[in-house]
Amino acid sequence: MAIEITTGSRLHFGPLAAGQMSGRWFGGIGLMVQEPALELCVQSDSRDQYSGPAELEGRVRELLQRLRRSVPDGVPGGVSVRIARSIPLHQGFGGGTQLALALAQAVLGERPVSPEQLARWTARGGRSAIGVHGFSRGGWLVDAGKPAGRDLGTLIVREEFPAEWPIVLWSRRGRKGLSGAAERAALERLPPMPASLTDRLAGIVLRELLPALKERAVLDFSRSLRAYGELVGRFFAPVQGGTYADPQAEEVVCWLERQGIVGVAQSSWGPTLVAILPEEAAAAAVARDWPFTDGVLRITRARNVGAPRRVLAGGVHHPSGAPSHITSHEGPSHGV
Repeated sequence: MAIEITTGSRLHFGPLAAGQMSGRWFGGIGLMVQEPALELCVQSDSRDQYSGPAELEGRVRELLQRLRRSVPDGVPGGVSVRIARSIPLHQGFGGGTQLALALAQAVLGERPVSPEQLARWTARGGRSAIGVHGFSRGGWLVDAGKPAGRDLGTLIVREEFPAEWPIVLWSRRGRKGLSGAAERAALERLPPMPASLTDRLAGIVLRELLPALKERAVLDFSRSLRAYGELVGRFFAPVQGGTYADPQAEEVVCWLERQGIVGVAQSSWGPTLVAILPEEAAAAAVARDWPFTDGVLRITRARNVGAPRRVLAGGVHHPSGAPSHITSHEGPSHGV
């Protein structure tokens, strides 16, 4: 028996708080999207085996070791892991969290596990709970943050995101956002986010974004998302180099504005830019006229479901000639 899990990417448009000494920490707003996607399949084996993108092999090894230390009832002594599709790392897609949660869920088989348990066992969700809750539920998410001492932020809103609103994702090839030690150092260099900014961001969420989403008012939603993203971007500008992490982003934003597209924001530390489109015709026009040749353009939709487990009777297939120990090969590209 093998367990297959498919999940989408997590977009995060910035925290509600950062660096404060009291109250709730972090929080924020985000969305699960269909692409880029992770497709992972796991089954028990006599030893650990791996096939998939080379850059993920080390992470898979470390995650398996962590799970064997962390899960009270233990996990199989050997597993075969195949990754057929993957999410680019450190580009604002939350790929590390989706990989960790999908691998843990697949290794644990059919046993029921809460998002909080998955996050604890994989050491994910320390600053943002969007990716953890998005893995389980999909959709548009509002994380209220967490008080000191709690592992995971509280999900206070989960809404269906309109399937009729296409979503543009763009990032330049070879550029990556902050992560790991560099991310921690950047956060330490910043002053605490002013309470007035937290209040303004919370007001945009409560009084603007959520009503517009409920009413399917795409222009109002787009303007509010742009305002939220710019406020967060200016706060992080000292450590990411500007309102956006990629110097070319301003040019891309201006081009989108000339096409009448105002709902533009950066996901997490970037460099990926996100644009909300009102209809399919706008997506077709963007794809046809896109002038920036040195990046990856994706047009996707919201993912309004979690990551279900699928039981496969046939098991994991490794490519012909693959050795019986952990090895790897390059996975497919996802660029449009």
